[in-house]
Amino acid sequence: MHPDRPAEEQLTHSSLSCYSCRSSKRRCDRTYPECRLCVRKQISCEYPAERKDKSSSRSLVNNNVPQSTTTQASHASPETTLTPSSSLTAFDLDDDGLRAIRFLDPKLYYRLHLRPSYPRLTCLDHVMELVGGVADITEICALFFDTIHTWMPIISKLRFHQELPSRLTNKEKRYELYLLLLSMKLCCSRTSTAKTPLYDAVKRLQFDIESSGITSLQSLQASILIAIYEIGHAIYPAAVLSVGRCSHYAACLGIDSTARPPASMSLPWIEVEEFCRTWWSIVILDRFLSLCDPQRHPVAQDPDANTFLPVDDAAWDSGTSQAADAVTIGTSSTSHLARYARFAQAAHLLTQITTRVPRNYDETTQLRRTIIALVRLAEVEGSWKRWGFCTQMAVCFSGVLILENSWLSPGDHTERAPNDSIGGLSAETVLALEAAFDMITYFFIENNGWTCYRTSPFISHFLYLAASMHASFEHLSLRGPTNRLLALKQALRMVNDRWLAAGVYLSCLEGQAILRLAGETA
Repeated sequence: MHPDRPAEEQLTHSSLSCYSCRSSKRRCDRTYPECRLCVRKQISCEYPAERKDKSSSRSLVNNNVPQSTTTQASHASPETTLTPSSSLTAFDLDDDGLRAIRFLDPKLYYRLHLRPSYPRLTCLDHVMELVGGVADITEICALFFDTIHTWMPIISKLRFHQELPSRLTNKEKRYELYLLLLSMKLCCSRTSTAKTPLYDAVKRLQFDIESSGITSLQSLQASILIAIYEIGHAIYPAAVLSVGRCSHYAACLGIDSTARPPASMSLPWIEVEEFCRTWWSIVILDRFLSLCDPQRHPVAQDPDANTFLPVDDAAWDSGTSQAADAVTIGTSSTSHLARYARFAQAAHLLTQITTRVPRNYDETTQLRRTIIALVRLAEVEGSWKRWGFCTQMAVCFSGVLILENSWLSPGDHTERAPNDSIGGLSAETVLALEAAFDMITYFFIENNGWTCYRTSPFISHFLYLAASMHASFEHLSLRGPTNRLLALKQALRMVNDRWLAAGVYLSCLEGQAILRLAGETA
């Protein structure tokens, strides 16, 4: 510019609105380096990085949104596909409007090559204080992968550590990273109060990120960890709502019934498997909630024969797994599966429990035997060697006890199979009850009163069902301690040291005792 020209004429203009005008949804005059509105308000004015080639950059779909409709757009003929240069000159919408178009008319969104800018959050400084420094982050990650990750391996350990330095230095990627780190920290924390300041802060950050329009796999994984915390500490109805939100979020990312993202996303195999594992965790949480309330309608889509199961856990963690290692539910009968894949199979069986309970006793018997067959297979494979935090085993046996419980009320069902084994209980139910005592033995003897820090919250429900059944069938001669009900209650108290939902289950047992006493008195 000519130095003799007035300062007013030397001002350049940005092709993008400044952050302040975007957040306040005001029209920015895009004067560079500071717009007139920010100058008048005497506030800091910052612009997003300029795009060198608007046409080419807008054609790249944001990595944080699914590309399931890009295939449809790419199949359109050249004559009908609008180019950015011909359509965007008169297409002036703020970022919220652009995001809305993606859901109101996805085909139009991709044909116009729309891409909203990355939002800015104002609460990042406070969040950074909660996360802490590098040493704190290292401690959070080490604890998470040594505890929660052992029974819910949905985050790629290898990819997480590889991308951690770049995410810490990338301002646009910090939001999801901090949410994920705080969710990991929350899920690993031991507390005597469920709704802690950390829980409130994580929920606020989750809300801010969702409200800003950010969608990413990391945000979904953080939401799943939040749901696990709420289930483990009996925060209801938040837990139910969170699982439902995760299911819809997964659909938003484009994860379909095969548990895989669309092929058009062209992701590396390790990320494809991470999507698969994340989808299965939602199904698992959803089916567990249905175990607690069999009348509840599941929100996550039912797996089918073409749904892929997770690959070997150790191979995935080390980065040595390949796409050829993956098998579907329909082709898994002859395959050796790792623990998380067996857990996914158990969740698939739980889908049938809620639909089979109202039917005849023979059908529930067959389903119980199928569940026990899965238990036996996992025992042979060595997937369930550690009783103390064997999540899959607890969920499977919970399903067996629920199927049995549906036929214990004489007012509802009078037909009984003629070959019931002990005191009117099926052989599978007896096996499940005795397995509960094996778990107690692990808690008390092998761990010398260990506080169950690595135990999953699903254990509590199994112990509760076993205790509830023993309260009604104390006369049965089963393998285990002399006072079986007392031992089960003590185990729940130990689990309550880690997950507060166990204490609520103890209160439920007290309520059942009151009802039994009232019935005897009447």
